[in-house]
Amino acid sequence: MVCVPAWRFAASFAALGATAAQAFACVFLANAIVLVPMVASAQIGTKYGAPFPVIARAAFGTKGSRVPVFLRALVGCGWFGIQTHVGGAAAKALVSAAVGSGASVGSALGAWDTWATFGVTSQSTPLLASYVRGATPLDLACYFFFLFVQLAIVRRGVESIKTAERIAAPFLCVLTLAMFGWAWQTGGGTFAGTFQANAAVGGGAAAAAAASEAFASRHFFPSLSAVVGFWATMALNISDFSRHAKTQKDQAVGQALGLAGFMTLFSIVAVAVTTVASGAESVVGADFRNAADRVVDVGDPVALLGSAAFGRVSKIVAALGLIAATISTNVAANVVAPANAFVALFGIPTRPGTAPVERRTRDEAGKKKEKSRLTSLSSLSSSAVKKNVSSREMSFESAAWLVALVGTSIGPWRLLGDARGFVWVWLVGHAALLAPVAGVLLADYHVVRRRTLDLDGLYDRTEPAEDGAGGGAYWYGNGTNGVALLAFAFGACFCVPGFLGACGLESRFLPAPAARFFAACYQHAWFVGFASAFVAHAGLSEGLARMGRR
Repeated sequence: MVCVPAWRFAASFAALGATAAQAFACVFLANAIVLVPMVASAQIGTKYGAPFPVIARAAFGTKGSRVPVFLRALVGCGWFGIQTHVGGAAAKALVSAAVGSGASVGSALGAWDTWATFGVTSQSTPLLASYVRGATPLDLACYFFFLFVQLAIVRRGVESIKTAERIAAPFLCVLTLAMFGWAWQTGGGTFAGTFQANAAVGGGAAAAAAASEAFASRHFFPSLSAVVGFWATMALNISDFSRHAKTQKDQAVGQALGLAGFMTLFSIVAVAVTTVASGAESVVGADFRNAADRVVDVGDPVALLGSAAFGRVSKIVAALGLIAATISTNVAANVVAPANAFVALFGIPTRPGTAPVERRTRDEAGKKKEKSRLTSLSSLSSSAVKKNVSSREMSFESAAWLVALVGTSIGPWRLLGDARGFVWVWLVGHAALLAPVAGVLLADYHVVRRRTLDLDGLYDRTEPAEDGAGGGAYWYGNGTNGVALLAFAFGACFCVPGFLGACGLESRFLPAPAARFFAACYQHAWFVGFASAFVAHAGLSEGLARMGRR
C-alpha cells in the first residue's frame, strides 16, 4: 500500500491549499469509504479461496469474465510502468548520491543528458521524441535497469517476492518516521505555521485562509473521489490476496488497520513533510515563496531526499529504502495480479491431473471443510511451467514480460510529469472504468446470490452440448451474462463525456447543462460508476428472476 505515488498524491493536498485538518479529514473519510467495498470483496476470496479472474466468472460468465479481467490487467500494467519509473528515479538518485561531487550523473556522463546526442529530435524522429518527452536517456536507462531487476525477482518465484516484502516493510516505516522527524525539527516543532503560510503562493494569513476556503468549497469532494479512486484497482482484485487469509476477521481487521489507520497516517506525514519542505530554503532555494522558482519538486520524495538539505549518507540510505519499497509494492500488486489475469485470458498452464489454481473452502463460522491443496499458479516454478505448458498457452513468466511491455508502452514518465493528467486522466479515468466492475461483482455476490457460490462451478468451463444439455454452472447460455455487461456499460457511460473533456476533447454536441452534469459525474467517477452499476445489476437480475418465476 505504501508507495511513492501514494505519497505524491497525498502531497498534492498542500498544493490545493488544504489545511492539516482538511487533509486528514479527506484522506480518512476516503479510506473509510473504500474500506467497505474492499472488505466486501475480500470476503469472497477468503471464503472460497479463489482469485479475482475466477470469481469474476460468477457475475460475468465463463467467457464474459474476460472483459473485467482484461480491464484490470491493463490498469495494473499502467501502474507497473508508473512504479517502475519511480524505482528507476530512485536508482538514479542512488548512483548520484554515491558518485557525489555535487554534479548530476547526467552531467557527468555528458551525452546522457539530452536525446539530441542520439539524433532524437522533434524534427527527425517526431514520434520517438514525443514518446520519450519528460525523460532523459539516463532516466530510461535506469528505468529499464529497474524493470529487469523486478522481472528477475519474478523469475525466481513467489518466495523471492515475499522476501522483498519482508525486507522493505520495516525499511519504509523507518524512512517515513525519519522524514516526519526531519519535518518536525525543520518546522520548529509544529506544522501549524507552515501549513497556513505555505498554502498559497506568497504566504500570508489571508491568502492561506482563502486557499483553505477554496479547497473546502471546490476541491474537497473531487479530492475525496480521487483518493477513493486511487484504491479502485486494489478494491477490485483484493481477493487475490485475501484468499490466503485464515479467517474473515483476519482480513477485515488487517485491512482496517492498514487502510483506515496506517495509510491515513502515512498520507498526513506526506502532507506535513511537503508543506514544511516547500518553505525550507535548504530544499527549494532562496525564492521558495514563488513556486516557479523552486529548484526541487517537494511533492516527489525522490527529488526531496536528493536535495541539498540531506547529506550523502542520508541520500544513499533513503534511495535504498525507496528502491526496496517500490520493488515490493510493484511486484506484489502490479505484476502478480495482471500477469495472473493474462494467464487466465490466454491460457492456463496446469500440471497433469491438477486444477489450475489453488482452491479451498471454508464457511464463515470457521467450521472445518474439505480442502483441496492444489498448486497455486503464481507459485509454480518456471521449470514446471515450461514442462507442462503447450505452445498455445502462456506461462506466468511470459505474462510478466507482457505486463512490462504494456506498462512501458504508455510512457509512464509523461503521466508523472503532468500532475493534472496524472490525477484527472489516469487516476480518475481508471476509477471510472473499474468502479462499475466492482459494483456488478458485489451486487451479484451479496444481493443476487446471497453470498453463496458454486465453487466447482467457478472452475468448470465446460461448454454445453449441441442440444443445450450440460455446461458449467456459470455458462449463462453462451458463456456471457448479458445483464452484467449491460450494468457495467450503464455504470461507465456517465463518465465517458467527462473523461473525454479531461483529455482535452470538447463535447460540443452536448448542451451546456448536460456538459456540466457529466463533468460533475466524472469528478465523482468512482461513486457514480459503482452505485449505478450496483443498482442496475441487482435490479435487472431481480426483474429477470421474477419474470422467470411467472
